Amino acid sequence: MPINTSTGAYSAPSNSWNPAVADTVINSDDWNAIRNDMADALSRVSATTRALWPLASQVQDGALVWGGTASGTANALAVALTPPITAYIAGLEISFITGSSPNTGAATLAVNGLSALAINGGDGTAPLAPGDLPPNSLVTVAHDGTRFRLRSARTGTVSVKDFGAKGDGTTDDTAAIQAALNSLGALGGTVVVPNGMKCLIDNNLTIPVSCHLVGPHSFVGTPGSNASAPYGNMGGALLVNSTKTITVNSGASLRGLLIYRKGMTFPAANSSAFAGTAITIGGDDAAIASCLVMGFNKAVYSSSYQRQKIEYLLHDNLNGIEITNCADIAYISNCHAWPFSNIGVGGSYTNITRSGKAYYLHDLCDWAKVTDCFSWGYAVGFQVTSANSVTLLGCGADNAYSAGPLNTGSIGFYISGTSTDTTLDNCQAAAQEAQGIYVNTTGGVQTKITNFNAWGGDSGTDGILIDSGDVTILGGIIRSQNNGVRVTSTGVRVFVDGVRFETILNKPILAVSPSSLVFLGDSIDYSNFTGSPAPSLLCQSVASAASVVLPNSGDTFNITGTTNFGTLGHGWAGREVTLIFAASLTVFNGTGAVTNMRLAGGSNFAAAAGSALTLRHNGVQWYQVGQSA
Repeated sequence: MPINTSTGAYSAPSNSWNPAVADTVINSDDWNAIRNDMADALSRVSATTRALWPLASQVQDGALVWGGTASGTANALAVALTPPITAYIAGLEISFITGSSPNTGAATLAVNGLSALAINGGDGTAPLAPGDLPPNSLVTVAHDGTRFRLRSARTGTVSVKDFGAKGDGTTDDTAAIQAALNSLGALGGTVVVPNGMKCLIDNNLTIPVSCHLVGPHSFVGTPGSNASAPYGNMGGALLVNSTKTITVNSGASLRGLLIYRKGMTFPAANSSAFAGTAITIGGDDAAIASCLVMGFNKAVYSSSYQRQKIEYLLHDNLNGIEITNCADIAYISNCHAWPFSNIGVGGSYTNITRSGKAYYLHDLCDWAKVTDCFSWGYAVGFQVTSANSVTLLGCGADNAYSAGPLNTGSIGFYISGTSTDTTLDNCQAAAQEAQGIYVNTTGGVQTKITNFNAWGGDSGTDGILIDSGDVTILGGIIRSQNNGVRVTSTGVRVFVDGVRFETILNKPILAVSPSSLVFLGDSIDYSNFTGSPAPSLLCQSVASAASVVLPNSGDTFNITGTTNFGTLGHGWAGREVTLIFAASLTVFNGTGAVTNMRLAGGSNFAAAAGSALTLRHNGVQWYQVGQSA
């Protein structure tokens, strides 16, 4: 045979005319044999051995250095090249796909049964770290004369297209997206949903630890027209089956995506078909940012995980964001609940209002921070139930309005259960049909409301309703309400100061049952209210005794009984109180003790029924500053 397939050398056959000389007669059989040998030699250009010429296709396809999917283990890989190599040579470059598990430490590679060599990174001296060879990832290594060096593995960012996602809105892309996410391995990374793709999620999708599913949008908003709401034309979208959910695990995130319910059309007629939970938090420190979520029962649900970070989320669902059993601070900021899917649909206001809660924090939710968030058209804008030290800062709850509130029973902010130390600062409520703020917590539990503004009510609306729990209200403006502040229980302690009441239809401050525990400061502005602003408030009553002790709150007290007394407890520098007597008794003059009263002329005060005595404390004792007959 003229070609040696082991060496690639070709030699002409030896016969009667080789070497040929002049006038040699060529035997036809010899000629045919050599011609066939030459044709055979020229046809051997497919490199089935290392000594043969390759086809152009083999070069273009990289077939000669393609190892396929590696066998062996995650730390001891093996590949086979075709044709096989017989020795390692400096400069040899091989590409292959890793197995189903990432490496857990230093790794080796064996090629075509040759001895296994280390795969190192960097300058060639550093063994691989765990996760440097992610599962199911394309890897390229090069031989430096001693070992293999890792030339490339993952870049940390992959596209769902690379894993077979169609993005046509009808093909289930769940498996492709899951494969892309899983390819990132333990070190995590980013999976991109490119613009123009609408990926159907027809099964549960899980974003693994430290991985991020990212769309093309820096912020998803209305695509040009509120009336037509043409969200179906937008790419960078996930269409989620309402019976499935996207789970975001620890340290993972979902960003820059349009997410709506499978089968949803725009504009939606109403919210009757809204169902399912779009996003479920599945671990601590998960994040959701710059997405728009529409058409579900709940946009986001988290139970028993900590430090969620949800920001710039636009959402239109029956219920919005629900966080429960969170023992470390949840952060929710700059989110906007609004009927994005059908604001321009027309017809009854019930088409564009939602029956649930836009923001719901309950059962622990320790120190949660809700900042600069907004809701429109929800039965309850913000609800805090049995949570600890939640702060709502700069939040707003608006509702449907046409010559008055339309959404029957709507509440802007609802604080309930055993919620302790809830703070609402610089919040606003408008067009709520029931209450701007409704407090119904446990007796002795404090809620603090500062600089709260409420407006757009009618004859059935309270700016703030307090059924149970202690409340401090400082600053703000409450206008166009039936009652500014309404208190239904005689057992709650309410402090009001610095509030301006405007255009109040009934009472700025109303205690349904006469109460002695509603305290009004001197800086309240009743504006254009002409009647008695708080006629149902009473002074606290204190029984006379040998030593009278005053409550710490309040400045005017009814003294009942006829027991004479000479000491008065609970005084401090600057405190001034007025005692109004229900019956005749004697108040004794005294000096030298913090409970003593230095009375006018150093004489005892003979109180009669209906008389009054005013005292001021200087930090040492009480001094009389006034009296009535």
